[in-house]
Amino acid sequence: MRFVIDLQSCQSGSRFGGIGRYSLELAKEMVRLSPQYEHIILLNDRNPEAEARVRREFRDLLGPNSFKIFSIPKGSGYLSDEGRTTRAADQIRDQFIRDLAPDILHVSSLIEGIADDVATSIAPDWPFLTAVTLYDLIPLRQADAYLRDVRARTHYMAKVDQLRYADVILAISDFSAKEGLEFIPGFDGVMADIRGGIDPMFQRIPDAKARVGGVLAAKGIGDRFLLYTASFDQRKNQKGLIEAFALLPPDVRHGRQIVIVGNGWPSAYEELTALAVSKGLSANDVIFAGHVSDDELLGLYNLCELFVFPSLWEGLGMPVLEAMACGAPVVGSNTTSVPEVLGMEEASFDPFDAVEISKKIKKALTDPKFSARLKAHALSHSATFTWANSAARALAAIEEGLDRRSTASKPPPPPQDYFFEEDLIDKSSLCLARNEIELGLLAPASDSYKIGWLTSWGNRCGIASYSKSLLENFQSDVIVFGQNLNAGEEIWRTDHELIRCRDHNKEADLSDLQAAIVNAGITDVFIQFNYSFFNFDNFNAFVSDMVRSGRRVYVTLHSTSDPQDVYGHRLQDVRRGLLQCNRIFVHNDIDIARLTALGVTRNVLQVPLGIPTIPGERRVNADRPCPLVAAYGFFLPHKGLKELVEAIALLRHDGQKVNLRLVNADYGDPEGVSAGLIEETKATAKQLGIEDMVEFRTEYLSDSESVDLLREADLLVFPYQKTGESASAAVHMGLATKVPIAVTPLTIFDNVAYSTFRLPGVTPWDMCRGIRDVLRQLSENESDANRIAVAASTLRTHNSYAAVAAYMQAEIRKEIACSHWSKYFEAVPTALPTIIGRMTKRGLSSGGEGGVLAYGPYMSMEAGLHRLVIRGQATPNTHGACGVVEIKGEFGQMTIDNFVISAANGTILDQYFRIPRDLENVEILIVTNTDAAIEIFGYELMMRSQ
Repeated sequence: MRFVIDLQSCQSGSRFGGIGRYSLELAKEMVRLSPQYEHIILLNDRNPEAEARVRREFRDLLGPNSFKIFSIPKGSGYLSDEGRTTRAADQIRDQFIRDLAPDILHVSSLIEGIADDVATSIAPDWPFLTAVTLYDLIPLRQADAYLRDVRARTHYMAKVDQLRYADVILAISDFSAKEGLEFIPGFDGVMADIRGGIDPMFQRIPDAKARVGGVLAAKGIGDRFLLYTASFDQRKNQKGLIEAFALLPPDVRHGRQIVIVGNGWPSAYEELTALAVSKGLSANDVIFAGHVSDDELLGLYNLCELFVFPSLWEGLGMPVLEAMACGAPVVGSNTTSVPEVLGMEEASFDPFDAVEISKKIKKALTDPKFSARLKAHALSHSATFTWANSAARALAAIEEGLDRRSTASKPPPPPQDYFFEEDLIDKSSLCLARNEIELGLLAPASDSYKIGWLTSWGNRCGIASYSKSLLENFQSDVIVFGQNLNAGEEIWRTDHELIRCRDHNKEADLSDLQAAIVNAGITDVFIQFNYSFFNFDNFNAFVSDMVRSGRRVYVTLHSTSDPQDVYGHRLQDVRRGLLQCNRIFVHNDIDIARLTALGVTRNVLQVPLGIPTIPGERRVNADRPCPLVAAYGFFLPHKGLKELVEAIALLRHDGQKVNLRLVNADYGDPEGVSAGLIEETKATAKQLGIEDMVEFRTEYLSDSESVDLLREADLLVFPYQKTGESASAAVHMGLATKVPIAVTPLTIFDNVAYSTFRLPGVTPWDMCRGIRDVLRQLSENESDANRIAVAASTLRTHNSYAAVAAYMQAEIRKEIACSHWSKYFEAVPTALPTIIGRMTKRGLSSGGEGGVLAYGPYMSMEAGLHRLVIRGQATPNTHGACGVVEIKGEFGQMTIDNFVISAANGTILDQYFRIPRDLENVEILIVTNTDAAIEIFGYELMMRSQ
C-alpha cells in the first residue's frame, strides 16, 4: 500500500517552530514503524533549501525516489492575491496527489499557506484515506484576538471546514481531540489522541556549564535563573510571569533572574521591559535571550533552577516535556492541555492569577521536598512521551480508519475539471507539465539528449567503481570520457562507448576533452569531481564553456574537504563553476554546510552513494569456534586497519576469542605506501602474538569474490581514523553483504547511522570495547540489533544503485524538459545611468576615465541562475586591466558577485551568477579602470527556469 505524507509544514514558516519539529519527528517514526507500506514524502518546489533539509532527515530511512515534488506558482500564499493563485496551487496539488494514487494520505499540517507558498487542502471526493494532524483550534476559540483580519479569518475558516472531510484526525493531546470533536461540525471519522514525543537530545548532561557558560555570560545570565521558552504570542503570558516574579519576597528573588527564550521583536521586548520596571524589577532581573541554538537550549534546560510554563492556551506544550527530560523541576498552567504534559496536579497553577503563579514559584524555590518531588516526577513522566509511542498510536488510528472505509460504500469520485483564471493559465500549465515529469508521466524523447560521463575509469579508484556501478543501472546510453591509462592498468571493460581523451593528473589540459564532447554531440555532461582530478581554473573555464554552448552540466562532489597538498586548491576556488551547474550531487550534511557557506545552495541535492545489489545470502558457520570479524576496502593510511588489529589483540588478551579477516587490497600506488602499511600491520600482528588469528587478503578481488569472503563474517568493522571523503563506498559494499556492520564515530558514516552499530571511538581500546558490546548484542538478539538489521534491509532497498540511477535520470529529464533561458531585461546605451560616461554614436564611452560607467537598473530578481551579457568593446590600460562588473542586491553594500571585463570586442562580458533568494533593488554596477577605454553598446539579463 502506498502511504503519502505531505510534509509542507517543514517548508513553510512552521518549520521554525513546534509544528515543523512535531511533523518531522512523527513522520520519521511512522516510516520506521511501518515498513509494510511504500512511503512517499510530498513537498512542493518553492523552497528547495527546506526540501533539501527534509531529504537529509530521511537519508537513512528512504531513498531519493521516495520524495515527490510538485510545482506550484510563485505567490501561492493566500495573502499574495487573496487566494486566486492559492486556488490554482490547490488544484495543481490535488491532481498531483490523485496521479500518485495513494492508499493513505497524511497531511502533517492543514492550516498552512496564509503567507507562505504552500498548498494544502482536503477534497471531499478523494478515493483514499486522508489523515490530518490537529494541533489546536486556538484561533477559532479566540477569533477576536487572532482573526480580526477578514482575510486571515476567511483562510482559517476554510481550512477548518475542510477538516470534516478527513477520515482520521490525529490530535496531539486529549484536549485537542475533545476540542476537535466539539468544533468540527460534520466530522464522523476517527479522532485519536496521539500525544507527542521528545527528541533524544533533551537529556541530563553533566557538563552543561562548560557547554554554554560563555553564552550565559554573553547574555548576562547568572548562576541562578528561572527559565521560560515560548513564542511571543499573547497567549504565552510572559506578562503574567514577570508580574509573578515581581511579587516574590525580596529575599527569594535576590540573586535570581527570569530568562525568557524565543524570537521576539524590539517593541515586544520594550513593552515587557517597561512592565518589569513598573513592577520594581531592574533591567538585569529579566533577560530576553532571543533565539538560541539546540545546544544552548539543552544547556539552559539543564542549568535552570526552575522551568515555569504560564501559557494560557496550548495544544500540547512541548517545552514542558523537553525541560522535564533534562531533569528540570517544572511548574505550569492548569489550563487546556498543559496538565496532560505536566502530569502533576501539585505542580500546576492558575495562569490568569499572578499571585497564584508567584506562590507556586516560591514553593518550588524554597521547599526542598517539593523541589525533589518535581525533579523525580520530571524524569519518570517525560519518559512516557516518545515518538515511537505517538507513531504507534497514529498508525493504529489510520488502520482503524482503513477498516471503516473498507466496510463503507462510497460513490466513485466525479471527474475533475480544472479552470484557471486567465492570467494564471500559462504558469499553471507549466507547473502541471513539471508535475507530470516528476511523476514519470511525461519524458523528453530519447533522441533529445545525449549524456557524457566524465570520470576516472577502469583503474583502482573508488570513483571509477562508483561510476561503473551507477552506469550499469542507467537506462540511457552514455558515452564515458575517461583518462588515459598505461598498458596493464585497466582492470575492467565496459559496454558503454569509452573515449579516453585526457591525462590523469591535476594539471591536465581539458581542450581535447572539450573537443571530444563537442564531436560526440553531448547535450548533458556529468562530471565526477575530486580535488586531484582538475586544475580548478581549467575546471571553471570548462564548465563556463559547456553552459555557454547550451549544454547542461551536472557535478558529483565526492569530497568537499580541502586537502593539505602542494596545490593549495580550496573548494571556494571552484565556486564560480559550481554556481553554473544545473545540479550538484553530494553525499552528506557536511558537504551541504560547506557549499552553503560559499553561497552555493539552490542547485545542490544530497544523493546516497548507492548500495550494490549482489545475489546470495550470508554463510555463517555455526560450528566455528569463535566469532569472525572482517574489514573491507583498500589498505591505506587513516583507514584504521593497524588499530583494528591492535583492538583484536586486546579482545584476545581479555579472553574474548575472535578472529579477524582483512579483505583489504593493496592500492598499488607507485610510492608503495599501501604495500608498506600492509607489511607494517603484519608485523604488528606478529608482535602482538595474533598472527595466526588474522587473515590478510590483500590481492585485488572482484566484488563477488570479496562479498563471498565477507559473508562468512559475524561482524564487519570499518575502523576509519579520519578522512576527507564525503561517503564511503566500502561501507556501502559492506551493506550489500547483509552482515552486521560497526563503524567508528566519523561524519563519513552519518548517512548509515541507523543501519550500523557505532563504536565509541577510534582508538584500539574504544574499538575493543565497542566490538565486544556489538558481538554480545548480536548473540543475545537484542532489540537494538534487530532494529539495525531492519534499517539496513530498508536502506538496501531504497538506496540501491538502481534507485540512485533512476533518481539522477529523473533529474536529467526535469532539466531537459523545463530548463531554458529567457531574457527579462535589455538595456540600451541611452537608458543607462552613468557618472563618468559620455554618449558616442555607438554607445556609452568611458573616454579613458576611471569610475562608474553605468549603474542600475534597481530591479527585482527571482532566486536562481542568471546570465549577464554585456556587448561592447574594451581596451585595457598599461597594466592590462579594463574594469569590473559588480552585482549588488538588498544585502546593502555586500556584493552578490563580481566579474572582470574582458578586452575582447563584441562581447566584453558573458557571465553567470546565482541569486540565493528573491531580491529587490538589484544593481548592475560597471566600473572602469583609469586609462582603460570601454564602450557599452548594451546588455541583457537572462534567467534559467528551474
